[in-house]
Formats: sequence, structure tokens, C-alpha cells
Amino acid sequence: MANVNRSPPPAAVAAGKSFAVTARESLESIVVAFALAFIFRAFIVEAFVIPTGSMAPTLYGQQITHTCSTCGFEYARGVEQSLPGSRPPDATLTCPNCGSTADQVAGLELLRPSSGDRILVHKWPFSVGGEFGPERWGVTVFKDPHNGTINYIKRLVGKPGEILEIIQGDVYTASLDVLRKHDPAVIAEMDEIRRELYRFAHGGPTLRQEDVDARYAAINKRIMPYLTIQRKALDAPDAQKSLWFNIYQQDFLPNYRTQESPESRVGWSAALLPKVDTLEPEQLNRGRIPAELGSALARVKIELPESPGLIVEEPNRKWRVSAATGGDLLIVREESRLAVYDAAAAE
Repeated sequence: MANVNRSPPPAAVAAGKSFAVTARESLESIVVAFALAFIFRAFIVEAFVIPTGSMAPTLYGQQITHTCSTCGFEYARGVEQSLPGSRPPDATLTCPNCGSTADQVAGLELLRPSSGDRILVHKWPFSVGGEFGPERWGVTVFKDPHNGTINYIKRLVGKPGEILEIIQGDVYTASLDVLRKHDPAVIAEMDEIRRELYRFAHGGPTLRQEDVDARYAAINKRIMPYLTIQRKALDAPDAQKSLWFNIYQQDFLPNYRTQESPESRVGWSAALLPKVDTLEPEQLNRGRIPAELGSALARVKIELPESPGLIVEEPNRKWRVSAATGGDLLIVREESRLAVYDAAAAE
């Protein structure tokens, strides 16, 4: 009997090898991709999510967005992390534009804040140093010295190899190399105080606050000639810009629904007047101030001169009048009410 060769056809063998090769190559690609991703994250760039609002408004942490019911200005309000299972209390909101505290946010809404900003952090520049080293006022991510699993994000103020002092709110630095050259003993004295304070904090000998203050004052006198002020406006203009915040935006004029208003207002003043119908705007259009208008202004402690000058800027909508206390007032028709503003601030 003749032997019969039952091996698979050449086409079937080729197809089987092709699938095996493809599967192996795909698996190798996945492994290499994971390895590169871990290396990239560990040594080059890592992504972070800002948890708190300590860097706002440069970087926002967890927040809710709210529109002020008084002036219509939309702003973000930071949300602190709460304990699991706890419900934060209702919070009163303060508008950064008009200062109104009329709005509140429910505690349940604070449990569902928007996520903080996402950032990518370069991990290698500080290790390289030189031009890639730390820069003053730069946004920097670092680990908590007491817990290496916690990351913080702040602006870098002090650089390696220098002494830093804050004097009346300003940052001053002195180079350690300069101090070693002119007064090396002062560095040893500062280190000695630091060691004594550390021992005191951990149950060591008792220190009198008056003695420590006197020693620091003596050291400050010696390093004062070598201190140099560090200003954001000169050293880091981009960082200085983040210090500016909204004082008043005239696109969102306050419109108080009650007689309550913030105790301290920057750049503007506003008062709610009675219904337009009772004030007869036609008299204002003719340059006359109705008695009801004068009474309404007097109730909010705004006095008019005996013969106030009134200018019609927009008939039936906007009028300008001089107040007895100096400065013009701007009377604006807003829906069914009249509101009065400091004209200089509203323009």
C-alpha cells in the first residue's frame, strides 16, 4: 500500500506562521510601550492634578463655578477636601467683582467640585543644573520632606547656596559665598541657633524666646549689608502678572436687590433707588430732579446740592448729576429700577 502524505497545504502553513508572528510582534510592542511609558514618567515628564487652590488664580485646584446674582460676574470658588462620608456645611460666597455676599452654595454641591488644573512637570532639569536649574519665582513641584508620597506645588523663592529673609513682606537674599568671604562666623552662628531650636523642638534644653530674638537681631545686623531684594516684577515678569486680580469690571455692574451692600468697596459705589414709574423719567429727561429721587438718595446718605446740574446722557436710560460731597453720580435705568453709581469709577 502506498503511503499518503497528510501534511497541511503550504498555504495553511504560511497562514499559521503569519498569525503567530503577528501576535508575538503585537505583544512585544505592548511591552515596549509600557516600558517606555514608565521610563518617561519616572525620569522625564509626569502629569499632576492640582488638588487645592493655594496657587489660584495661576493654577486652580478643586473648585465650583458660580455666577453672582448681584452683578452677573462668573468666578471660581475653591473647595477644600472633606473627610470621606462627611457633608460640608453650606457656604456663603463673596463675589470678587462686587463684593456681594448674597449668594450661598449648598454643602452637597461642594461634594461634587470640578477637578483641579492638570499640568505636565519636567523631572530632569534640576538634575542637569546650570541653565536648566531652579529659577526664582518659578512654579515648582516637590515632595513633602516628611512624607515622600505627598507632592506640593509652590513658587520657588529660595535657591541653593543663599540665605533668605522676609522683611516687611519683601524677600531678601544673601549669597553664602559672599558671607563666607566677608563674615564666615555668622554662618556658623546661624547653624548653631538652628541646631538648638531643633533640639528644643524634640525635647531638648529650654530656650527663652527673648534670648533667641536677641541673637537673631544681632545676626541680622551683620548680614544686612549683603542682603539684596528680590522682585517678581524685575526677575520674573510673567510671575508678577499672576498677582493681579479682578478689582472691578464695569461690564458687570452691581444691581443690589436690597439695601444691603458690602461694607468696603473698591473702585465703585452703588445704591438701589425706588421703581422707575414713581420717579417719572421724563422729568430727568428735561433736566429736573424729582423730589422722590432726592429722598431716595438721602436714604442711602447721598446728598445733592440745592441746584444740582443734571446732564441727559441717554434719554430714558442714563443721567449724570453732581453730588454735594464732590464727584458726579451716574443714574442708570436697569429694567424697572434706577441705580446710582460713582460716575468716575463706572467709566
